[in-house]
Amino acid sequence: MPELYALAEAIGLCRIWHDVEGKPQVVADTTLRAIAGALGYPADSDAEIAASLKAAEQDNARPPALIVAEAGVETALPPSLSSAGATLPAIEEPGYYEQTIAGHPVTIAVAPASCRSVESFGKGRLWGPALQIPALRGRSPQPFGAFGELAEAVAIMAARGADAVAINPVHALFPGDGEGFSPYSPSSRLYLNGAMGDPALVGLAPFPAEAAPEGALIDWEAALPQRLQQMRALFRSLDAATRQKIADESAAQGKACAVRPSTTRCTCTSANAAPGVGRTGPLPFTIPTDRQ
Repeated sequence: MPELYALAEAIGLCRIWHDVEGKPQVVADTTLRAIAGALGYPADSDAEIAASLKAAEQDNARPPALIVAEAGVETALPPSLSSAGATLPAIEEPGYYEQTIAGHPVTIAVAPASCRSVESFGKGRLWGPALQIPALRGRSPQPFGAFGELAEAVAIMAARGADAVAINPVHALFPGDGEGFSPYSPSSRLYLNGAMGDPALVGLAPFPAEAAPEGALIDWEAALPQRLQQMRALFRSLDAATRQKIADESAAQGKACAVRPSTTRCTCTSANAAPGVGRTGPLPFTIPTDRQ
């Protein structure tokens, strides 16, 4: 069905892909219809496909809110922002940048060219374990492992000669919401997951010991809201000087980490800025377009 395939391409669905062995695989039409419908483009009939294709074309003609670029590489601007085929100048430092292009506010996400390789950490053979932090169990029983348990694990591995420890992503999730707990679907990759924090690592009172989860699974729906309550209770117990110190350190990370030291609760959406995310803010140059 050429119309269905045109719709899939218009909404960013890849119909043909190659597996790990390099063999081409084709997504079934029924799957394309289901995904298109889930994305808000009904495709169960020829009439729906035609209407959805028109809607997709209209959506694609609007200026995007986000442009993804690769560090050090020029990026072509979409026709909705520049009919003259202007390009975004190369940005060397990965990060998020706010820019107004042709009168439209746009966030530019600059990704590094590649992930660090094993060779970038040193010559010769290296070894170390891969750890899922929530699965770690430390000296003090907790519903899930956090940075405190990770610190214990790293010390144990270092004592045995390990060169590195690989961990799961620790980006910010959804504070107070126990449902969005997958580390692979964060709310932001600019900040860290506050639930992974351990006050004992910065000299504060540790969380009270709790019964470890029974069985192999973690009850995230209960554990995450409970951890947020514990952190708020800890914040309320801090003296004014410590609250102000937290507020000052958080202010440097932007509005997403704003803390009001005079209140009894921390309003941060995450713990602090993740390392290595690069700079954020406006670009240090003007993008030439025929619509400025």
